[in-house]
Amino acid sequence: IDAVVISTADHHHAPAAIAAMRNGKHVYSEKPLAHTVQEARWMQEEYIKRKDKIATQMGTQIHATENYRRAVELVQAGAAGTIKEAHVWCGRTISPVGEEVLPEQPVPDGFNWETWLGPAPQRAYNQGYWKGGNLNWNRRWDFGNGVLGDMGSHLIDLPYWALELSRPNKVKAEGPKGDEVAAPPSQIATWHHPDANVGGGKRGEIDLIWYHGPQGMKTMAERLQPKLGKDTNISKWHIGVAFVGDEGIVVSDYGKIVHSPREKFKDYKRPNPSIVKSLGHHKEWINACKGEGKSLCNFEYSGALIEHNLLGNLAHRVEVGKEFEWDAEKFEITNDKKATELLSKTYRKGWEVS
Repeated sequence: IDAVVISTADHHHAPAAIAAMRNGKHVYSEKPLAHTVQEARWMQEEYIKRKDKIATQMGTQIHATENYRRAVELVQAGAAGTIKEAHVWCGRTISPVGEEVLPEQPVPDGFNWETWLGPAPQRAYNQGYWKGGNLNWNRRWDFGNGVLGDMGSHLIDLPYWALELSRPNKVKAEGPKGDEVAAPPSQIATWHHPDANVGGGKRGEIDLIWYHGPQGMKTMAERLQPKLGKDTNISKWHIGVAFVGDEGIVVSDYGKIVHSPREKFKDYKRPNPSIVKSLGHHKEWINACKGEGKSLCNFEYSGALIEHNLLGNLAHRVEVGKEFEWDAEKFEITNDKKATELLSKTYRKGWEVS
């Protein structure tokens, strides 16, 4: 075995990937790369130790698209002036899980429940924990990370790349009260970054705001539509990223870009493409496994992205409305002991990771 592809539920990603890397295997892991903030940090560290010997890639294939490249170039060239805020949204929601503990059902023939459960807390089998459309298991914290963990991997990737973000120092959640069992149907999270590429060769501080679900989308539209005027109806963008600068706004999704105000920028000449066209997200990784080039969403980059995103979930679970202070170097939420404890988790015996 030379390489491993991990396409499991979130709670299996890090245990499998870390074991593979420690055995010198190349790894492609679906997003999000980890189940906890601690696992995301471990994934970075394990890869960095071996980056000259193994190739890694997270399954954020939108990173390889031409539209993302053009958006990054626009923002970094200063097309919207100095960026002050980046707004990221997804219209997807998830339904409540109902009961925390489901009644026991017979395990289907050929289904290894103990293996599927893996590092998660012990419980009797019920198909309601995993079976169903739209990643049913992703609704429960024991197995997944909700919409932010899932779609945030794709969408926050764009501002994380364009603004050259690294570690935030503050994070705050808005929306419905946190639930210890399940991820929220709607969510707003704000990260403050003290250092970012804000465009035009400048660096400065910035806020990145995430929205999902009905309540999140409503708030996003209320905040952004007045800034955009008639240039675009932001409520019709099911997903997107808006870079708000002091001279304008760049709005992008997977396939289009709007530059606002339209009248002001009607004669704007976009920068010549400077980011090399991708071979394709999967081929890029395969070539890197062969020693031919580098994978852009390697675990050093994508691990930091997921560490960032999962801090938003942590803020929601601990206390909605509170601003948490994050010391990335000490790996500590300095103003909340419970939040610091939630950076990691307890593993079922036999599935420990360290």
